[in-house]
Amino acid sequence: MDNAQAQIKQAGVETTWDKKAGQNYATWEADGAKYEIWLEDAKSIEPKLKLMQKYKLAGTAEWSLGQESTSPLSTSPRPRDS
Repeated sequence: MDNAQAQIKQAGVETTWDKKAGQNYATWEADGAKYEIWLEDAKSIEPKLKLMQKYKLAGTAEWSLGQESTSPLSTSPRPRDS
């Protein structure tokens, strides 16, 4: 999250609240490319945690790009040669 906030600050843009998605996001253009970052923060997490409590879900999960492992890919079944 800190990295995303730093990128937004460096781009000189402000975040916007998307009511339907329930998240803040920022968009900007630089070097001929369009950038878009969606942020999870206290405001966006709170309603999700309330749903978790309401439906007595066991817990939550968190993921961000770069945290994935390639090991499941290397152990998946491969098609047989015909």
